[in-house]
Amino acid sequence: MSVTAVRGSIHDPEAGAASTGRRTGRALAWLASEQTRLILWLPVALAVGVGLYFSCSTEPAFWIGPLVALSGGLAGFILRRWRLGMGLGVLVTLIAIGFSIAQLRAAHVAAPALAERWGPAELTGRVIAVEIRAEGRRLILDQLSLPGLAPVRVPARIRIKLRAGSVVPITGERIAVRAQLVPPPEPVVPGGYDFARWAWFERIGAVGSARGALRVLSRDDVGAWRLWLVGARTALVERVLALDPGPAGQVTAALLTGEMGHIAPDLMNAMRDSGLAHLLSISGLHITLVAGIVFFVVRRLLALVPPLALRWPVKKIAAVAAFAAISLYTLFAAPGVPTTRAWLMGSIVLLAVLVDRSPVSMR
Repeated sequence: MSVTAVRGSIHDPEAGAASTGRRTGRALAWLASEQTRLILWLPVALAVGVGLYFSCSTEPAFWIGPLVALSGGLAGFILRRWRLGMGLGVLVTLIAIGFSIAQLRAAHVAAPALAERWGPAELTGRVIAVEIRAEGRRLILDQLSLPGLAPVRVPARIRIKLRAGSVVPITGERIAVRAQLVPPPEPVVPGGYDFARWAWFERIGAVGSARGALRVLSRDDVGAWRLWLVGARTALVERVLALDPGPAGQVTAALLTGEMGHIAPDLMNAMRDSGLAHLLSISGLHITLVAGIVFFVVRRLLALVPPLALRWPVKKIAAVAAFAAISLYTLFAAPGVPTTRAWLMGSIVLLAVLVDRSPVSMR
C-alpha cells in the first residue's frame, strides 16, 4: 500500500475499513484454497514453536507454553464461527505445543555438567559407544565414578579421546583410565556451532582425553541388546576399514552404518563440495532400498507357492516383513533425525499397504 493510500485511510474511516476488509477477504480465500492441505502446516507450526524456544536467551518458565496453548485453544473455540479467528487460535496453540515439546525434551534429558576442569585423575565408567575417527578412537562412558566430585555433580555421560596405541574396549565393558575432563565448549563465535547444546541433549556433561592406558575391570550386561547393536555397528565399520582403509572403504562403511567420523577430512570436504554428503547419512534412500528389497523378495517368494498365494494376503505379509526390516535397520544404524524421519515415512507407506490405502499421498 502506498504512503498516499495510508494517509487517505487515516483521514477516511470508510477507506480504512474497506482496506481491512480486503485483507480479511484475501486471508479467508487463502484458507479456503488450503482447506485440503491444512494438515501439512502442522509440522511448520510446531517447528516455529521449537525455534522460539531455542531463541530464548534464558530458560523460560515451564508454565508459559501450556498457558499459551490453552489460551489459543480457548480463543479458537470462542471464535469458531469466524474462520479466520479460529485458524489463528489453532495456529497459536500449535506453536505453543511445539514450544512446550522442546522445553519438555530439554528437561527430560537434563543431567549434571562439569563447571570446571577435572583431573588428571583416574575415573571409572561403562563403555556405551566406541567412536572411530580419522585421528583415533573416542569413548562415551556412563555409570561414572569421578573422585572428588559429589554424586549429584557427576555427569551422566562423558566423552574421552584415547591415546594412540591404546587398547580399544568393547561396548559393555567397565574400564578405569586416567583422564582429564573439561566442560563441553561453548560456541567460539556468536551464532557458531553450539557443541554444548548438542552435548546437553546427548547427556554428555564433559569431554576430555585419556592420559594413560586403560584397564578393563568387568563386563556389564545391563541393557545388553542396545550395547550389542552399538558394538555390532562399530565392528562392521572396523571390518570394512580393515579390508579397505582408503576412500572407497570409508564411504562404504558410512553407507552401511551412517557413521561418518572415520572419513578423512579432505574426502568429507569433497563430498560436501559435490553435494553428495547427504548420501552418507542413513535416510530415505537407505530405508527405501531396504524396504523395497525385502517387500518384493518376500512377496515374490510367497507368490511362488500357490497354496499360500491363494489363501494368504501375501502383499500385506510382505509389508509386515519390510516394516520389521527397516525397524531393525533403524536401530542398527547411527542414530539421527534423518534416519528417524525416513523410518517414520516408510512405516506410513507400509501401513497404507496394510489398510488398503494409497501409499503415495500428500497426507
